[in-house]
Amino acid sequence: MSANMAPSPPRFFDHHEEQLLHLTLDFTAPHPTTFYKVKLEGAHFAPLPPGPDLIGTAPYHPYGPMKESRFPGWEEIARLRSDSTFCSSAVIQSSNEVSRLAVKGVLFLETDVFQQESAERMLKEAKFYAAHLQELQGKFVPRYYGLWHAPVTQWGGEVLIAVMEWGGMRLSAFLHSEIATLARRFRIAEALDELHDHGVYHAQIGVGQERHILYNIETESVRFVDFSDAFAGHICGRQLPVRLFDSYPSRIQFGCREAYSIRQCLDLFGNRVRNRDDDQMNVALMHMQGLLARGVSRREALHLVGRTIDHWRTISGLQLKRRPVTENSIPLSADEIQIMKNY
Repeated sequence: MSANMAPSPPRFFDHHEEQLLHLTLDFTAPHPTTFYKVKLEGAHFAPLPPGPDLIGTAPYHPYGPMKESRFPGWEEIARLRSDSTFCSSAVIQSSNEVSRLAVKGVLFLETDVFQQESAERMLKEAKFYAAHLQELQGKFVPRYYGLWHAPVTQWGGEVLIAVMEWGGMRLSAFLHSEIATLARRFRIAEALDELHDHGVYHAQIGVGQERHILYNIETESVRFVDFSDAFAGHICGRQLPVRLFDSYPSRIQFGCREAYSIRQCLDLFGNRVRNRDDDQMNVALMHMQGLLARGVSRREALHLVGRTIDHWRTISGLQLKRRPVTENSIPLSADEIQIMKNY
């Protein structure tokens, strides 16, 4: 193939299941477009809620809304020259309920190499959902309803979409609102820790990537999205529980880059960069090492250290730096005293 020739489109759209849906995206076309569910060998996804007709909002990029005049399909020469997907919020209306969903997709797969690359990433993500996220769907990740393909559309040539549960508002918007309470920020960090405890490393969590974390204020739930770069088999080495601290530990000292990054996003570390004088953090890190050395599991050790930190903060006037700081001099919670008797 010469350097000037565009690669042929990915061929995973050729195999469809019997299921289909009809999608209307606001101003994109006067009539709904029919999509067929893509058949992926060995992959099983949840069935869509009853009713195959989806009514979606105007499409938007991850970085902002798409204006009608810029949406591909209205003019023949329009093309989406970007490796990002388009998105839409959609609903399925049935006689009993209204289900809110999220749609993301790519356009002009027959001609656009950038969109073909994005389609490959969507395929990779779909397979990851099927292989590694089945038990977590509806908990920390959205329920995933598979990939859907339309060979011909009125608004974007050949189109591929993924349909999943709507997750909520983006973390960037959440953090700039009055609803970003400490308890909710804790819930988000704890959700990522749970994801890690299931062996899943997202790989796109951190400052500047807040769009991959969603919060639903109605259900008080957290959802992580876009698993196109994720991998399984992660063994999390984090050394501190989810608590508010006065300073930053080093990333190496903390033990997990992604868990560290989400705490940065959520402003759970204070203004001081160095933890040299942060006595509670220093002693908590030492106490964590002591528990692990005794054979306590990391998850249980993190729980115990968290309870101990809470215990310290109820002791009026406790000044750890004025005491001889050794493992035996750390004030323990009742839970820790009990577990210490068992080791």
